Order: sequence, then C-alpha cells, then structure tokens
Amino acid sequence: MRRTLPASFSPRDVIDVHVHIAGPAGENEQMYFVSPAFKRSLSFEAIKLVTKLPGDKITGPRYVSVLFSQVHESRHVDKAVLLALDAVYGEDGQLRREATHLYVANDYCAGLARIYPVFLFGCSVHPYAPDGLERLWRCARDGAVLCKWLPSAQCIDPTHPLAVRFYRALALLGMPLLIHVGPEETIPTELDTADELLFNAAAGRYGERPGDGVALALEQGATVIVAHSATPLGPVFDPHNDYWEQVFDSLLERIPLRGCLGLLLARQIRLCGKGVALGQEATPPLSLWQRLPHPGGLVSQEGAGRAVGRLWLAGWKSTACE
Repeated sequence: MRRTLPASFSPRDVIDVHVHIAGPAGENEQMYFVSPAFKRSLSFEAIKLVTKLPGDKITGPRYVSVLFSQVHESRHVDKAVLLALDAVYGEDGQLRREATHLYVANDYCAGLARIYPVFLFGCSVHPYAPDGLERLWRCARDGAVLCKWLPSAQCIDPTHPLAVRFYRALALLGMPLLIHVGPEETIPTELDTADELLFNAAAGRYGERPGDGVALALEQGATVIVAHSATPLGPVFDPHNDYWEQVFDSLLERIPLRGCLGLLLARQIRLCGKGVALGQEATPPLSLWQRLPHPGGLVSQEGAGRAVGRLWLAGWKSTACE
C-alpha cells in the first residue's frame, strides 16, 4: 500500500509541516493529555500566550480554534500539518503512561484534518509499540502525510533495530519521517542526560555517531525531514552548546545534500520523494550561516520573500527530492 495525499492538498500550497497541538489532562484523555511536569514547563506558558487563556481555562477546542484562525487568516501559509505525538513505550513493548508528558492521538489529528481543510494529518507511531506497524498502516490509510518522532520525549533510540524495521515500513508507504534533531527544552523526558543528548542527535546505543539514525533510515529508502537541523541554541541558553556545535558540523559533513541558504517553502517536496530535508522552526544563529553549504539553486527566489507563516523553515533539500 502506498499512501495517497488528501484531496485538499494542492502542489501550490505553502505548508507549515511542523505544528504541534495539545490539550489539557482530564478533558479527553483518549485523545490528548499533558503531565503535571509539562504544565510547569515553558511550553505550557507558550500555550497560554497563544490561546490568551489562563492554564485552567485552556481546552482542546479552544486550542484548535486559535490554530485554525492563525492558518486561515495567514497571508503566507495555506495549510498546516497538525502533529500527533505517540506515548512512550519501553523496549519490551509495554506502554509507559507515567513517562509520557505529552500525548496527542492519531485519531484526534486525523479527525481535525477531515473537518478543517486547512489542516493536514501528521501521525506519530512509536517504533517499540507492538502494534506499531499496523497503526502506521492505518494512519497512511487515513491520509497521514508524515510521521513525527521526538526522541527524547518519546524515549526513542533512532538506531534501534525496531526503528530500522519502522524505516522500511515508512519507505514502503512513501511516508516521510519528521524527526527532531537538536537541543530539546520543550517537553520533559524520562531519559538520563547522556541518552537524551544521544537520541536527539539521531544517534543511539546501536550507532553513536550523530546522524546514524538518519543514515539508517536513508539506507532503508525512507524520506527524512530533520526538524531544527541540529541548530545549537548558543552557550547562553544551553550548557551543552559545544556538543550541538559538533553535531551540527557532523551532520553537514555526513549527509549528502545540495545546499540552499535561506528559506525553504514547504511545498510537496516535503511530502514526497526520497532523501533528506532539513527543517528549522527558527532561523539559525548568525554565527552558523558561514558554515552552511553554498546555495545550490534548489528553491525559486520567491521562497526568499515568502515567510512560511509563524514558523520559518530554513535548511536544505536533497537532490533525491527533485
């Protein structure tokens, strides 16, 4: 089975492919919940700013209403991919509810994409889940345009044999993997610091070099969108900044990309083909621009003048996506 793009998708659409959605605990926990630790995080403070509501007044429908208004009224973005986020599973296949700090069900995002034409469905399936491949197939059937992993929050080792099996399935379905690579300060994790740094560098216990997980996915024929491009936050904000500087340089050296300096429009190149796309939610620090590959003419000049909504995508597209 190969997934088919939803009827509302147009090749001319400008799509924000990285939009998280959430809802409070206790309201509809089959569809979404956040942990007490998440409610103490800066991310929850950001949700309160976006919804303009105090924490005890935030509801799932209110959050959806705000997102819909922002996309519908945007002059630059036509559609947004709403991202599910699967629960944490152990390597033994057991669900770990107590270790899950943010959960958003695939059925919830799929349902919103059916109701609102400005939303597309971004699924999330944990590779350790015993029914993971079956659920991934169902997501493809329901119109998912990509699969989202956040390794530290979901406790996913991108080099794990179960992850490799998952990459093969993604390749067969023609579904890209949107994987977080870089510092992560938004969702709490149950990992120790060593594993958090390793997994968020797309490395792991079965491949410790940064990007080994991405390389494994490519070897299986999958498409990978590297969210955040492993961009360091800077020493003022991150005590592990030197580590992320090394990871950033290592990824640039390892992954065969033709460079494009500037903004990338999230058109259908993000949702088809084989290869790597590096996506960034904010422009990289100026100190890093000089180290980026020389522009390769992969994106039309209109891309430089059209901001991708409230989240900017800076990075590169591989020749395999052309």
